[in-house]
Amino acid sequence: MNRRPVAAGAQPFMEEMIACATAADPVPRFLARACGIVLAFTASDAIEVRILRRGRTSRWEMTRRPERLVRLGDVPEGTDAQAPADPPPPGIDGSSVQPLAVGEERIGLAIFRRKRPYDAVRIEAVRVAAGALATAILLHRQRSAEKEREKELEC
Repeated sequence: MNRRPVAAGAQPFMEEMIACATAADPVPRFLARACGIVLAFTASDAIEVRILRRGRTSRWEMTRRPERLVRLGDVPEGTDAQAPADPPPPGIDGSSVQPLAVGEERIGLAIFRRKRPYDAVRIEAVRVAAGALATAILLHRQRSAEKEREKELEC
């Protein structure tokens, strides 16, 4: 089991997340890369991400084995998008629900799952990863909007 302090691995993790967020990837490719990085850093087996944008909440799930990103669709209107997810699937003993927020801006929710319960070190890694993922999502949105403005100016 990896018991190194989270801070020891945080710098390379953050650099990888920033590189991922600033790449010109479409949203599904960006989310697949970002969630893959997060899963490795947190030693999680799956992550469900609920992302709020323009009044709608989309749900995505990334798993490690098999490695795949699936769009689960939108959270139905009138449903609490921030409520915890469905019960974990069989074989999953650990889960952690974390807000996706940068400062006071909440942009969603991340639900981390693994086969074994989370210990204190992994919980701290999950908290760090949720903050980094929220930052990466906002940075990717900003870069995408800038590229759209550049295209509009070229026309």
